[in-house]
Amino acid sequence: MLLSRFFQLFHAFRQGFDFDIHSAQGGRMTARSHFSRARPLVELCQERCFHALYVCSKLIEPSVRAAFHLLQVLFQFLVQLVSLRYAELVSAYTSFPARYDHPLNLPRVYPILDTATLQRLSLDPVKAASALLEGGAHILQFRHKTFWSREIFAQAQEIAALCHNAGALFIVNDCADYASLLHAGLHLGQEDLLPADARRVIGPNSIIGFSTHNPDQMCAAQSEPIDYVAFGPVFQTASKERPDPTVGIEGLRTVRALTTKPLAAIGGITRDNAAICWSAGADSVAIIADLFPIPCSSRAIRDRLSEWLSLRCGPMIESIRQNSTSL
Repeated sequence: MLLSRFFQLFHAFRQGFDFDIHSAQGGRMTARSHFSRARPLVELCQERCFHALYVCSKLIEPSVRAAFHLLQVLFQFLVQLVSLRYAELVSAYTSFPARYDHPLNLPRVYPILDTATLQRLSLDPVKAASALLEGGAHILQFRHKTFWSREIFAQAQEIAALCHNAGALFIVNDCADYASLLHAGLHLGQEDLLPADARRVIGPNSIIGFSTHNPDQMCAAQSEPIDYVAFGPVFQTASKERPDPTVGIEGLRTVRALTTKPLAAIGGITRDNAAICWSAGADSVAIIADLFPIPCSSRAIRDRLSEWLSLRCGPMIESIRQNSTSL
């Protein structure tokens, strides 16, 4: 009976880890590769079970039944411990956005919720995030450059939940620890943690983006464990206190040839110049200031994002881009 129960448990655990995890963003990963993390626990349970049976088989005193009953209780306790750990592992693997085994499909429009900008406009970050998601945003980055108070963390939690419910990617700027707590992706700058170190904090499954500002940094980024790169500032920007030198459209076109990773253009991008960024090879354009019209309301933000999502490369520009990629 005891041995039969154990083998049933072991078989169920092995089957349980042989499944595909589908994230809300459409990524896919096979959890069988992660079975090794739970397997030692199951094997430990198996080993103790066999030991218990061996000891029982050697007992010849009249107290054998009482001893066997005690070992049965111990075995049941071990099964409960392993089951709890199993549930934690499954929860951990399914709650993180799955890292893509194919290139990340970075949305063409990448809204950034910069708390300093929102404060100047007297906008609540959660309400702004809600309006952007209602307008059709597929990704949001939460950018807070100063101290993370409890209030800021609570706002980030609310926005993370909104993104999860909308099936949108949620990215935290700079802070690997908060990204991990929020089960979010992470965007790093050149002065932040190295992507390899950040990966140790947020785990193998979360998305990491990495900012670059010149061709050398772009080349160095290719060996980092990241999912997309950002390049800029393409144009002059007021969203950064000490911006790097502008790289221009030619600079963007140059680095497009240096990377196969999804590329986001950033810095001073508006509805007037976004098309030329896409035509230069950017897969996405990251935007801050031109997200929020003045005067600003939830409806105005939704309408503005609709304008962004309706933008396309002009016929001539699109033709040039297609011809250049076919050469």
